[in-house]
Amino acid sequence: AGSAVRSTHATMFGKGMAEAVAAKAGSGGAKATAPQSDEWVGIQKNTFTAWVNTQLEKGGHDPVSQIEVDFKDGVPLIRMIEVVSEKKFGKYSKTPKLKVHKLENITNFLEFLKKEGLTLVNIGSGDIEDGNLKLVLGLLWTIIYHYQVSQTFKDAGAAHGKKGGARDLLLEWVRSKIPEHNIKNFKTDWNDGRALASLVNVIGGEPEIFPHHKDFQSGAAKRNAKLAIDAAHEELGIPKILRTEDLTNPNLDELSMMTYISYFRTATRQDHEK
Repeated sequence: AGSAVRSTHATMFGKGMAEAVAAKAGSGGAKATAPQSDEWVGIQKNTFTAWVNTQLEKGGHDPVSQIEVDFKDGVPLIRMIEVVSEKKFGKYSKTPKLKVHKLENITNFLEFLKKEGLTLVNIGSGDIEDGNLKLVLGLLWTIIYHYQVSQTFKDAGAAHGKKGGARDLLLEWVRSKIPEHNIKNFKTDWNDGRALASLVNVIGGEPEIFPHHKDFQSGAAKRNAKLAIDAAHEELGIPKILRTEDLTNPNLDELSMMTYISYFRTATRQDHEK
């Protein structure tokens, strides 16, 4: 399972990112315990489930709670992809009872993704129907990267294209907005919530959302994180797909953070007068 997820991520980001994900998905270093090395799975599941539910809500559909279980009949996946791709899926079994019909839904879903230009590696309908969580997460990242993260840079110039991936472009963009925080990653540099509060402030423009954000203390990480996530939602319309406790976790999942930060690229201040 781990190798399949690593292959999927490798397709998206190239060698450097693949190695990072491989290290994360593996057993961890000598100092890491098994629960710590796999903590990213829980955080990524939280974030990606919330992302999926944001799409399902847009389409007027019921949310999912356990993606590795709820995706087994393919129905939520099809509903989600219709929203994110803005295309009709065609006929499918909306209430499949038999395994053969569930597998047919998932197979057609995967074929739809291939026609959309997504590269799928080492994942088949049986993996989803079996509830393989890590492969499901890898699949969701492929979708999120294609339809959201990379799309925020689709108009980037030739110079940006040489950077070799949306991760570098997103990091460069963040650093240009909040240079004072010297952000170098999508993990520990965000843990105390101060960088996120500053980013909310910059994207929000005038009047400042957090006039005193420079006074935020690193020792009040959870308070900072909650204020920033709440303000991003209320003032910028950014969905709360990242939980406060996950943002402040030293094992914050990089792909979860990238997914969340990608919303800021196109966010604008909400007009509360409407």
